[in-house]
Amino acid sequence: IGLISEIFPTWGVIMAFIAMVVPAFAITFVGLSVIAKTKVINATVGWTMFGLWMVSLIGLSFTIPKIAFDFKSEAEYEETQIFDLNANVFHLDINEVGMEEFDLAELNLRGYDGDEIKLVKEFRSFGSSRQDAIVNAKEVEYGVTIADSTIYFDSNISFKSSAKFRFQELDMTLYIPYGQEFTMSDQLRHLLKSYTISSHGYSFYQLEDNRWQFNPSGLDCITCFDESSTNEERSRNYRESYENSFSVRGYYEELDNVDFRELSISGSFEVQIIQSDEFRVVVNGQKEKIENIDITQDGNSLSFSYDSEIRNYRRYQKEAKIIISMPSIRKLELRGASRAYIKGFDEERVTFELYGASEADVDMDAYETTIELSGASKLSISGTGHEMTVYLSAASSLDAYQFRVDDARIEASVASSAKVYVKENLDIDASIASDIKYRGGARVRSNRSKNFD
Repeated sequence: IGLISEIFPTWGVIMAFIAMVVPAFAITFVGLSVIAKTKVINATVGWTMFGLWMVSLIGLSFTIPKIAFDFKSEAEYEETQIFDLNANVFHLDINEVGMEEFDLAELNLRGYDGDEIKLVKEFRSFGSSRQDAIVNAKEVEYGVTIADSTIYFDSNISFKSSAKFRFQELDMTLYIPYGQEFTMSDQLRHLLKSYTISSHGYSFYQLEDNRWQFNPSGLDCITCFDESSTNEERSRNYRESYENSFSVRGYYEELDNVDFRELSISGSFEVQIIQSDEFRVVVNGQKEKIENIDITQDGNSLSFSYDSEIRNYRRYQKEAKIIISMPSIRKLELRGASRAYIKGFDEERVTFELYGASEADVDMDAYETTIELSGASKLSISGTGHEMTVYLSAASSLDAYQFRVDDARIEASVASSAKVYVKENLDIDASIASDIKYRGGARVRSNRSKNFD
């Protein structure tokens, strides 16, 4: 309060108060005079109020330019602090220093390819000139202390006794080497910039009781994957999907195909594939549409496509829904903007091939998974596995942050992207135009080529 009052001197506050109150009183008295149809105040009072108002305006004409002059320029200066921590895991915490009503300090966390944990502090302030602004910025203090393997950050800046309040602020960036593990207290959320966590897909409620690290693709929460709760949620969703999957409306045909483990879908279909002990295939939609769908089975492979003789193919797009239950799935091939939803399987090996803007949402477990995406196709997968091999091309994308595997190999080209969760070993062979993000703390071997074929 004392620092802020230095900006607005007492007499200046009084002048501002009079400048605002006198017109308000004048309007009130005029209104009362109109209602009462007589003068409420005499001329002496009126002229006195007018005189006070003019004096206040003259006083403000001196005060406001001075305040504006004191805040004319903005400048900043930096300090760098190096932390010598010999710890496999260090902790970040808050040291409360008061001034909770002001948020004048913020912290950003960033990973980098280095060996030292370093803090860059950027102090900013206003002043009558850049030099004066730098002097004002240096009139604040900020404490960072180390106890054992914990770094304590003051909750806010503090002002020296000689300081003048010029909206001083502190913007900090803590640079953490790739692969260095750390933990954070829940109270750190009051200091952290929100995008430090949210831009990597996490929330502040995950800060405490989790271990974190940075890798070249971003922030990685090593322990955020709650397998028990995820399995419970997956089981519940699977039961609901199975119960609702065959509740069809309108015309449908049920097929007698059995003993298939591979599926090939070509055309714009919506496909729902559920694990069950029995085979069941239902095609739902308008009768004339279903009659023009070719359904063939070759050994253990079941295929769906629109009749090649249909001239107006677009009339049949996004019209038919295919519902399939089967004990096991070995391969799924999608073409022609199909959309598939797969749930409940636990396989030794499985292959997904998506082409031509097809999309699939998969929730299953598989020891060995092979994924091939091309032509702007998209695959989202959750569950667990041991080994995953991925081939991406032609602007396709894979979201496998929720598919936890031990080892993975990714080949990507032509503006493709992947998000994976790998715990042990990750091999990446990708063109520069591709974007590969990873979590899980895996050992990474990367070959970034410059070819775009």
